[in-house]
Amino acid sequence: MTSPNTKSPWYSESITAPPLDHVPVTPTPRKYVIRGLKRGGIAALTASAAVGLIMLFPFALVAIAVLSAFWWLFCRLFAR
Repeated sequence: MTSPNTKSPWYSESITAPPLDHVPVTPTPRKYVIRGLKRGGIAALTASAAVGLIMLFPFALVAIAVLSAFWWLFCRLFAR
């Protein structure tokens, strides 16, 4: 039985990350930046609208109940 090759030329364990300049990085094209900002803005607007609706839902229930009561009284008034 042979021992595993600890000096593999393809793989070596390291607890440190490679230096940042090891990976070539190019600037992101402007059209992708603009598209990302648009998507982020739409996502933020949608999220804020959803949070607003959830927060205002109890007030909507109260408003529906009050309007329904007034409508019922209005109908009772003219039903005589």
